[in-house]
Order: sequence, then structure tokens, then C-alpha cells
Amino acid sequence: MKTPYSIRDEPLSSTDLSVCYRVLSGIRAEYQIDHASGQYELLAAMVIEYYRRGVRDEQSLRDIVRRSWDAKNAIGGQR
Repeated sequence: MKTPYSIRDEPLSSTDLSVCYRVLSGIRAEYQIDHASGQYELLAAMVIEYYRRGVRDEQSLRDIVRRSWDAKNAIGGQR
């Protein structure tokens, strides 16, 4: 039996990774998140998840990740 295939299962290309890295780096600097922190890993996962869900425009990706990050931290009391 075949497992259903999803576009989310495809590996990210170097172009995809470049977009995600630019968004991640910009937001990391803006929020002063340490590279070695768990917050950085969470932010990276968030960027990739939204990208895989179809948010491919760099500015749109940056905006939605920022809003999600702000909402997550407003609830959790962190920033």
C-alpha cells in the first residue's frame, strides 16, 4: 500500500532554503534571539513550516512568522 504523497514531503531546494534563511536571519536579529537557544530552533521550525504550507513570498513569510512569533510570545510571556 502506498503512503499518500504530499508536496510537503519534497526536500527544500537551495532556493527554498535561501528564502527561509533570509527570513530566519532577519527575524532572529530583530528579536535578538541567540543562535544557540531553543527559541532559535523553534523560530527556524516555524519558518520552514509556513514555507512548506505554501507561504513562498519572502515578505509574506516574514510577516506571518512575525505575527505568529508575537502571538506565541504574548501567550507565553517571552520575547
